[in-house]
Amino acid sequence: MSLFKNESEYQEFLRRKQAGRSRDVEKPSCSVGVEREIKDLHEPIMAYCNRQWPRIKYIRARSDMPSGITVGCHDFTLFLPGNRTLCIECKKKDGKVSVEQAGWIKEMAMLEHIVHIVRSMEEFYALVEKQGTPDIHKVEPGHQ
Repeated sequence: MSLFKNESEYQEFLRRKQAGRSRDVEKPSCSVGVEREIKDLHEPIMAYCNRQWPRIKYIRARSDMPSGITVGCHDFTLFLPGNRTLCIECKKKDGKVSVEQAGWIKEMAMLEHIVHIVRSMEEFYALVEKQGTPDIHKVEPGHQ
């Protein structure tokens, strides 16, 4: 028993399937700066969070397009032990906060939440260390 009544129905199915694939291939392209930010900060931050025990849970906004969360939203929200939360905006060394991001950061400050701007993994590690994570067994790169 065939799913298709005839050859033309099958060909139509193949045409639609191929059209769907071509849409998937046309993903938004990242700028070189965003690619560098993702490689140098986003990926290592996610790896760090996943290496901890218990794992540091996080929400990450996409960087290859304006945030799907809300315009101007910071890149990471980290949930640390002891009911602590870190809001982090990642920037390249010479990266600037957009107008939308500046507005978001200001509104978060009005709610008494700080959005930390991090430009290197060293800054990220110092920020997490400053928060103190006594309930986390820290596992650094290269160790299990």
